[in-house]
Amino acid sequence: MDGGGRLTEPDAVGKYLFGEVKENLRKHIHLREEWQYSISSLFVMQSYVASVLPACFYLMITGKYGAAKTKFLKRIVALSGGILFENVSVAALARAMGEKPGRMVGIDEYDVTRERDVQEVRDALVRQGYQADCAPYTRYDAVKRQVEQIPIYGPKALTFRGSVEDALQSRGYIVEVAPYDGDDGFRYVKRNLVPRNDGIPEKMAQWGEVTRASLDSGQVEARMETEGYDERVKAAVQVFGANRESELGAMAVLVADIIGMDSAVDLQDASKARGIAVAMSEDEDLEVLRDCLLGLAKGTVQAAIDSGGSITRVAHKDLRAAFDEARKARGDRRLTNSAFSSLRRELGIRDAWIRRPSNLVMYCLPTPYLTNLTYLTSTPYGENVRMVSMVRMDVPVGAVRTEKRPRLVDDQDAEEMTEFIDGIRFALSHNPELSDADHAAEIGRQLGLDPEDVRGRVTAVRQQLVDGKA
Repeated sequence: MDGGGRLTEPDAVGKYLFGEVKENLRKHIHLREEWQYSISSLFVMQSYVASVLPACFYLMITGKYGAAKTKFLKRIVALSGGILFENVSVAALARAMGEKPGRMVGIDEYDVTRERDVQEVRDALVRQGYQADCAPYTRYDAVKRQVEQIPIYGPKALTFRGSVEDALQSRGYIVEVAPYDGDDGFRYVKRNLVPRNDGIPEKMAQWGEVTRASLDSGQVEARMETEGYDERVKAAVQVFGANRESELGAMAVLVADIIGMDSAVDLQDASKARGIAVAMSEDEDLEVLRDCLLGLAKGTVQAAIDSGGSITRVAHKDLRAAFDEARKARGDRRLTNSAFSSLRRELGIRDAWIRRPSNLVMYCLPTPYLTNLTYLTSTPYGENVRMVSMVRMDVPVGAVRTEKRPRLVDDQDAEEMTEFIDGIRFALSHNPELSDADHAAEIGRQLGLDPEDVRGRVTAVRQQLVDGKA
């Protein structure tokens, strides 16, 4: 500090304050993993320098009912000098964000639908507000009879009743709050009844002012061009390249560099946990979609079989309505149209099966596809993780296989080749730690292809992912 008590060495002080934030969180909230405290503390540090960063990462807080998610959010908001969205009107939020650009915002129970005017502002804050160059949210104030603009860029911490929706999973890191019963658990209750900030916001405000003053846009860019930066980002993500995960890791590493921390191990653990959470969410949605499809097709499949028909028709609007209702019942928000289409394709419903009679969208599904849909099984990549959604066609009783050898990759037709490459990308993205040989063996087994021939394609796709070309 200088003679006036002001901080003068932001790197050294940043590392010290990071430790203080981490200890304060540890006193108030029970988390299972060390990396969860680290990534949460890094988020708090980011809140004080976000205004000079090109983008920022979010903190997504999940946990069972009664696990203290809201208390954790309030603790993060208090330490970050942020604002809790539920406690302010839209007009007050506009003033607060305008007075302090890049301000951290906490939103409790983001996946619960609110009144329309609040919902629109909240969605804009979260969906576009992670990039510094995003446009402000514009609305018309009928009382003042004027157009009002609300800056929306800045770090966001969100709690969820259910799982984190697909569109937000690429915006930040997911931290699950763990319930803690017994005598040890009760001490958290007492500490949160009278929470203590330990003077951290005041110290952080000083550190942030000095640090921001030392970083203009050119200096931030220069930090990202320093020797070893790319390698640190590569070590912090599962798949390195031109993707959202690398953008997320780049910002986390940049904040860690600014405070003088080596957080490669914690960021790697956070990235792995995020990947698992994403996969679990996708798996659950896939199971729901499959159940909805089979439920709607019940009876028509048997009728098609009895009549010798080869096609079963299901209306898109009926399938979408049943799926949306099932997600709503478990507390999740509606998927975007593009996310639903991706999920539909992953279940094996091909674009070529879509027909549009009289402005309706119909899925004309091969009856064998539906009768064999239950054969979609889990793979070594994790519980219920699908690699390629293929229809299993059993060899009829008494038939003799004439194939003497596994097929080669190039023996596939164009549609099969597309699904084959998509399957490799999916497998590598969700389980990059497995070897090319392991991936090739499983893909070859599922598709009846020569594993040695598959291995070369796996290696090529992995390199494309690394280079950001896949």
